[in-house]
Amino acid sequence: MIRLLIVDDEAGFRNAFAKLIHWKQYGYELVGTAENGEKAIEMIEKYECDVVFTDIEMPGIDGIEFMDYLHKNYPEIIIIVLSCYNEFEYARAALQKGAKDYITKLSITPTNIGELLEKIKKLLEENPPVKFKTEYDLNKFMNRTLAKNKHLTGYKELQVLPAPIREVLEKVYSERKFELTLNEAAEIAHVNPQYFSALFKKNINMNFVRYMAELKIGFAEELLINTNMKIYEIGLVIGIDNEAYFSRFFKKYTGMSPNSYKQNRE
Repeated sequence: MIRLLIVDDEAGFRNAFAKLIHWKQYGYELVGTAENGEKAIEMIEKYECDVVFTDIEMPGIDGIEFMDYLHKNYPEIIIIVLSCYNEFEYARAALQKGAKDYITKLSITPTNIGELLEKIKKLLEENPPVKFKTEYDLNKFMNRTLAKNKHLTGYKELQVLPAPIREVLEKVYSERKFELTLNEAAEIAHVNPQYFSALFKKNINMNFVRYMAELKIGFAEELLINTNMKIYEIGLVIGIDNEAYFSRFFKKYTGMSPNSYKQNRE
């Protein structure tokens, strides 16, 4: 079953929409409804949703902020925006935030929602989403990366490193800060970049930029082998938003393209 959540601050509409059609008939499970973005985030973390119908104008965390959150933390979730407004600016804002479709509430019927659900189902069947459903999933890939690449510093080894290095690498590992620069690392460690660079190389036997590149490659290798993510999606995860550049970057360190690497290990 495809898990679906409805988010709208108007109780009347929310309840009516929830009862509009027989969701299971289309292969969907309605996990519930939420009256605002805060509640919706709680439910998404609990129920691991695949599709979200959300209003834009809501108190507290509104639809735009909510979509920002989903885009950052659950990019695989399909977002459908519900609105009272049939205006280009609203639609454009929603689509820019990653929404797959934009529907005005007055135009909703069982027929067009049913058609939309079928379209979404087909999309999911053709492009199965990769889900990092929990923080554990992300940590698992990071742990594998560190375990397989002995030249990278594991969690246990962190404890004997100087505090500035330990603080930075703990943040990198726990938050997947692959895009961290030397200056940003030094800022986190509360030291100047020159000092941090020298300290890092002395203790790790590799400069910081090279270390971050090796970490990116190791993590990308794990995703290529163990997930069905597309090449550009893996690039985004490790902080590279250009697929062509990511492919060149990957080949520079491994000697093969991401596609070739994946095929050789299937």
